[in-house]
Amino acid sequence: WLRTAVLRKGGQMDTHFASRDGTEIVSYAARLLSPNVTLSSLSAIYIEESVATKMLLNIYANQLIHVFADEAILCVAAFAFGREQQLEQVGTGTGAPATGSAAGAMVAEQGSVDFCISMGDLKKRAKRLQLLMSNELPNFQPTSPIAFESWFGNTLQSLKEDGAIAHMPLSDANDEELRFRMCQFSAFAAHQLYCYVESMFVTLASIMVFIPSDVNVNEATTDVNHAKAATGTANVATTKIQDAQLQKLAHEGALELFRKKLLDYVQCSSKENIKNCVGKLEELGYLAREVSPAVTFVVRRTPSYEDLRACFEEVNAMRWRPSGPAELEKIVTELRQVFAAKVAVSNTKL
Repeated sequence: WLRTAVLRKGGQMDTHFASRDGTEIVSYAARLLSPNVTLSSLSAIYIEESVATKMLLNIYANQLIHVFADEAILCVAAFAFGREQQLEQVGTGTGAPATGSAAGAMVAEQGSVDFCISMGDLKKRAKRLQLLMSNELPNFQPTSPIAFESWFGNTLQSLKEDGAIAHMPLSDANDEELRFRMCQFSAFAAHQLYCYVESMFVTLASIMVFIPSDVNVNEATTDVNHAKAATGTANVATTKIQDAQLQKLAHEGALELFRKKLLDYVQCSSKENIKNCVGKLEELGYLAREVSPAVTFVVRRTPSYEDLRACFEEVNAMRWRPSGPAELEKIVTELRQVFAAKVAVSNTKL
C-alpha cells in the first residue's frame, strides 16, 4: 500500500525495489534494521520498544514527509479545526472510529469519522500551518513560486482521489463546507507531519518555562533564572533566553515528556527539528535576537508574550492528541523541573 502511494505521489524509488514484492521488501528492511527490528521464522515482525529504535526508524522514514507534505497540511488542519462527525460503521469491521492513537486511525480504511470545515477556515488554517512548518518544508516558504490558491485546489483534488474527502462542494466560496474523512491515507499523511508540529509545541512550551508567571508588565527585565532586576527604568518586562539553553531544554524536556507519556512522538526531540522551530519563531517575531556575547533571545511580555501564548495554544490544537488546560500546565511544570535539575546555582548554565 505504502509503495503504491509513494509512487503515485511521484516519490523517487529505486526501480529494483519498486518492482519487488512486499515479502522481499520487508525481509530486506528487517536485515537493515537488525537488531532493533527482527523477523521471525514465522514472518512475525518484532520491533524493540526503545527511544533509540524509534529515532532509527524516523531516520529511515524522514523523506516520507516531503512526499506527502501537501496532503498532510490540509489533513492536519481539518482534523484539528474541523467539526467531528461520527458515521455509521461501513462493511464488516474494516472501518474504525478515531481512537486518539495512530493505530486507531490507520485501520479506518473505509472511514467512520468525518471532519467538517468551511473552505475559508481551511485556507486560513492551512496558510498558518504552512508558515509554521516552512523551515522544515522549504516548498512552503513565502518565496515559493506556487500560488496558494493553485496549490490548495490541486491538493484538494488529490485528496479526493485518495478517498480522504467525503464531500467537496462545486464552488470554492469561503462559506462552502468540506468533509474530510479519517481514512487510511489521510491518517497516514497527517502522521508524517504531527512529529514536526509536536517539535514546535515543545519548543514553545520550553519558552514558557523561562517566563515567570508573576511578572507584571510594569516590572523590569527578568533573566533566565527569573531574578527580577528592579532598575525602575523599563516600561515592559522582558525575558532573556540563551539560544543554547533553550534548544537543550527543548531537547531534553521532550525526551522526559515522552517518557511520561505527555508527548506522542519521541522524534519531536530531534535537535535539528528544534533548531528549525527556534529559527521560525525568531523569523515570525516571537523572539528577538541579541548577541552579548552568546546568542540570546528576548521575549517582551507585552504584546509579544500574549501573541506567544496564543501561538502555543494554536499549535497545541494542531497536535494529534491536544492537551487540555490541566495537562498543558503539567507539561510546563515538568519542563521547569527538567530546567531546575540542570541548574545547581543561579548562575549555572543549562
